[in-house]
Amino acid sequence: MVTRRLRLLVALGAAATLTLSGCSSAGSGPAAAPSSSTASAEPSTSTSTSPATVAPVSLTAGQQKVLAANAQLTTSLFALSTASVAVRTASNLATQRKQLANAVAAGRTALARERTAAYATVRNCTVVRSNESATLSAAAQARSAVGAQQAGTSRMRASITPLRAAMARVSADLAALRAALAAEPHPPSVLTVAEVQQALTAASTLASTTLSTASATDAKGTAALSNVAQMSGSATSIASKAC
Repeated sequence: MVTRRLRLLVALGAAATLTLSGCSSAGSGPAAAPSSSTASAEPSTSTSTSPATVAPVSLTAGQQKVLAANAQLTTSLFALSTASVAVRTASNLATQRKQLANAVAAGRTALARERTAAYATVRNCTVVRSNESATLSAAAQARSAVGAQQAGTSRMRASITPLRAAMARVSADLAALRAALAAEPHPPSVLTVAEVQQALTAASTLASTTLSTASATDAKGTAALSNVAQMSGSATSIASKAC
C-alpha cells in the first residue's frame, strides 16, 4: 500500500494576558467605646487591564488555495485506496479455484478406478457403475465451480471501472495542486508529486494485473470444462461397453 503523507501548515495564534492590579487603602479614625478604641480599615480597590492578544499568523490567499487543493487531493487518494481494496477483494477466487481443482482431480481418480474395474481379469460391474457415477458427479461439480469462477471474474472486471475513475480524479486533483503551487511563491508543505505518482502507478499496475488474471482464470475454466466433458464421455463409454 502506498504511503500517504499529509503535512499541512496550520497557523496558530498565541494569546498572552497580562493583568495589572494595584491596591490602595485608607484608614479611619478611632471611634469612642465604653472600655476601648477600635481601628477599622476601608476596603481596598484594584484596577485590571483588558487582556492583551497577539493576532494569529494569517495565510495568504495563495497559500490557502494550496492547502485546499492538497486537502482535496488527499481525499481523492483515500478514495483510490478504497477502490484498490475493492479490486483485491473481488479478485479473491481462491475458494472457487480450489473447488474446481478438487472436482477435476476427483473425476480423474474415479475414471481411473472405473477403467481398472472394467478391464481387470475379473470384471466388477458394480465398481464400474459406481465410478462412472462418481466421474459424472465430479464433472457436474467442476461445471458449477467454473460458473462460480466466471461470476468472480466478472466482478473483477467490474471493479476496475471505479478504480480507473478514482485514478482520473487523483490525476485531476494533482494538476490543480500543481497549478496552485506554481502561483504561490511561498507555498506550505504538501503532498509531493512523486508520492501521488507512486499511488497512480500502483493502481495502474493493479488494474492491468487484475484484468490479466481474470482472462487467465476464464481460460483455465474453459479448459477444465473440456476436460470434464471428455472424462464424462469416457466414463459413460467404458461402462456401456464393459457392462
